[in-house]
Amino acid sequence: MNSRPAYGSSGQPRSQRDDLMTRGDGSLASPTNVGYDDMSHTDNRAMLQQQRDIMGEQDRVIDAIGESVVRTKEIAVAIGNEVDDQVKLIDKVGRKVDNTDGKLMKATDDIRQMKRKASNNIMLGTMCALIAILILVVFLAIFL
Repeated sequence: MNSRPAYGSSGQPRSQRDDLMTRGDGSLASPTNVGYDDMSHTDNRAMLQQQRDIMGEQDRVIDAIGESVVRTKEIAVAIGNEVDDQVKLIDKVGRKVDNTDGKLMKATDDIRQMKRKASNNIMLGTMCALIAILILVVFLAIFL
């Protein structure tokens, strides 16, 4: 991009506004030289009617934009309501998961305790069996 400003006929730097407001030949842009040449040949009533037509078209476009904004707002509100409903459902699921997690932890602890008790019972049973075998061996050794 050229960093030097463009200079007009007066020797002063031209601004972007000047570029927009003038035609390529440097003449001032006006309704008669920016594409509305047919307006220069019409009488005031025709120009007034043409301006009214343009304003009417602009009003229709603005109305369409307004309707679009209203529809966009309705959609945004509906999305907001859906998000609120989803948040409630997620919270409910989260509470249920927490509840289930607590139950699972308790069940895991209960299983560990039963495993310890079972291990203790097996050791106790094994000791009793070994004592009984020892008594039997001693008895057999004494009486035989």
